[in-house]
Amino acid sequence: MSSLSDFDYINTLLLTYGELLTDKQKEIANLFFEFNLSQQEIADNLSISKQAVSDTLETVTSKLVRFEEKLKFFKKMQKLAEKVKDMDIPDELKKEIEEEIFNGI
Repeated sequence: MSSLSDFDYINTLLLTYGELLTDKQKEIANLFFEFNLSQQEIADNLSISKQAVSDTLETVTSKLVRFEEKLKFFKKMQKLAEKVKDMDIPDELKKEIEEEIFNGI
């Protein structure tokens, strides 16, 4: 998958491809991956079953991985960031460019 933990990898894919999800999928995924709410907390907050949350998270994870397999956008961002690290420029500028690569989307 990636050198990141599975949780961090999916969270990164969510930041990369989140706009391709439905509003409900995005809401549930953001609550779980970004705000670290449990499935039960999400279910309680949204007045849905814990099973619905679980099913949605499974669907979201599958979709995000498929998006990356097809588009390889995150992989390309990682390669670009590696090239920046190898450049002979000040570290402060490297950091700024890397932040733009990952956050400037």
